[in-house]
Amino acid sequence: MYGATVTLSDPTPPTLSTPSGNLWGPGEAGGFHKGTESVTVSANDVGGGVASIALSADGRPVETYTAPCNYTFAQPCPSSTGTQTLTLPTTQLSDGTHTLTLVATDAAGNQSTVASEQITVDNSAPAPPVGLSATATQAGSSTFTTTWSDPTGQVAPITGALYQVCPASGSGSCSAAATAPAAGPVTVTVPGPGSWNIAVWLTNAAGNASPAAAARTSVVVSPSGPGGTGTNTGQGAGTKLTIRVTEALRGRELVVHVSGPASGKVRVGFIGRLRGRAIASGTKTVALKHGRLTVMFKLGPRTAKHALIRVSAKLNHGLTVTSTLRRSTSHHSKSKR
Repeated sequence: MYGATVTLSDPTPPTLSTPSGNLWGPGEAGGFHKGTESVTVSANDVGGGVASIALSADGRPVETYTAPCNYTFAQPCPSSTGTQTLTLPTTQLSDGTHTLTLVATDAAGNQSTVASEQITVDNSAPAPPVGLSATATQAGSSTFTTTWSDPTGQVAPITGALYQVCPASGSGSCSAAATAPAAGPVTVTVPGPGSWNIAVWLTNAAGNASPAAAARTSVVVSPSGPGGTGTNTGQGAGTKLTIRVTEALRGRELVVHVSGPASGKVRVGFIGRLRGRAIASGTKTVALKHGRLTVMFKLGPRTAKHALIRVSAKLNHGLTVTSTLRRSTSHHSKSKR
């Protein structure tokens, strides 16, 4: 005999064990899958042995275990793979529902029955809150009722919210993040007089949340004082600055006095409201001289006699003070906002 050809017949496909691991099931992140997760599985074959086990997502191969095979042997591959771990970075998938499959292939190319699992992936923070607004609980208060609506179309349900207060100037420290109900409202107290930003961002059932997905609204608090005076303190070019506004009504003439830094331009304005409707307004920009300036506005009879008049002064670096005129002969009370 000079040679021989031997043909081995292997019509039997391999078998897969029942998969396990955090990838194969409802998900450990509140029923959702995120980050990198894994599945453990083994395969057996009674013919030529197991050549590989492949993990796929939506039909696309993700990771493959390849057994050590030698095709010069009658049984090229091992009859059992032992327990193998295959991993999937779920960030490679879009948020939403996906189908995973596991398939074992033997040395003859026979494939096992497909093991299939459907998972829902959510690696993203919820979208920002919608319509965020803050309303002072009362005139001059530093406490605000903050409201918003939750966005629609989220993969994982929104379960809560976080909020934070920061100086509107961008300098200085922010408060620690505090928790709030998913759909609000929440009562927020700012540290004191000044301009502040209130940021709100959401958390979902998968545990995702990010300040980068926050909605923001601005509030201003001016301290009260006798005679319609408002003061505020902010940081500008590393220097602590204070401006003070005093207003008075002389007949039909509104007289506004501003004191502050030795230099700078101040934009002084007023708005008169009657029954909630603006009936008069005016603005003037004046340079501070020796830290003081006086601006006068001529008012109409109805504005002078009946309107609620609010005065504002804005320094060139952005510091703003508001004050409401107090009339000694009317029932208008001074309020700050």
